[in-house]
Amino acid sequence: AVFSLCSLKDGGVVTAGGKDGRLVLFDGDLNATGTENIIEGHYGGVRVVAEGRGRQLFVGTTRNCILHGDLQLGFVPAVLGHVDEVWGLAAHPTLPQFVSAG
Repeated sequence: AVFSLCSLKDGGVVTAGGKDGRLVLFDGDLNATGTENIIEGHYGGVRVVAEGRGRQLFVGTTRNCILHGDLQLGFVPAVLGHVDEVWGLAAHPTLPQFVSAG
């Protein structure tokens, strides 16, 4: 199944499936390029893909995570989230960071 399509500035298209975590790159004629990557399951299924600067992509998941990276080098988390109630919230005293607990 395909849950997300991302049209790239260069004419290509990235498709993303849900639970399988597959991201697949197609060229402007919708031919598979052979370039793909798989998001690790503990981040959740892929819900949305957005293009960033250059070759960078942002991936939103069903477990409230946002990953960034590219299809060749892989993806790392920019934001990790949780899906339950929030029982605690604390802000870092000097950095623009916070932590939540549920």
